[in-house]
Amino acid sequence: MVLVTQATVGGGFRTDVVHTEPLVWEGREGGIASRRSPLPVAFDNQGCAWRSAALNALDHAVLFDPLFAS
Repeated sequence: MVLVTQATVGGGFRTDVVHTEPLVWEGREGGIASRRSPLPVAFDNQGCAWRSAALNALDHAVLFDPLFAS
């Protein structure tokens, strides 16, 4: 995750990174979804900044079956 500030400066944009953290997988405490194969996942829309990172990580980790896409 990246937290940024953005301002209009001289007709352009200036963006400053305030804080960064690695992207992590989250799930329900005690949940079993992560043990299923294929892994059921839900994706946000095509414009989501995290979608490609998530798909790339999954391509290098486990097989998955898209459960929902918006």
